[in-house]
Amino acid sequence: MVRDKLESLKRKIKGQDFQQRVLRKMLDKATSIDETFKEGSDISSCVSCGHGEDIWLSDKLRKLFPVSTECKFRTEDHKTIRQHYTQAVRQTNQLARTDNIIPHVVINHGVSSELSVIKLGHLLDLLATNHLLKSKIKEQTE
Repeated sequence: MVRDKLESLKRKIKGQDFQQRVLRKMLDKATSIDETFKEGSDISSCVSCGHGEDIWLSDKLRKLFPVSTECKFRTEDHKTIRQHYTQAVRQTNQLARTDNIIPHVVINHGVSSELSVIKLGHLLDLLATNHLLKSKIKEQTE
């Protein structure tokens, strides 16, 4: 619970910093595929308390990453999810495989839809690979 203006400002700054880290990871992955993607024209972080998604993507970039991103930075609320993810990582490592298995947690609360939790980098890799494969298939069929 926010108790004063200073605490509110600190939380907004942490949230904005987190959004910038997410933006940077997305842009870095995008430019590794197509260096014409640019911050500002293809991707931007929306201001705190703005309505809509936290990371805005151009139509061109959304073809690569077909996601709407809402960033949530918390120091404690996500502790249990992090513990579950750590367990998934440990179990993945115990498989001792060489084929790049991605740790994955599926969570649910009551009758709500399931949520999938993977590292952002893994998600971006999957989306980029999917995009490249679709592009190759399209080229081969034309």
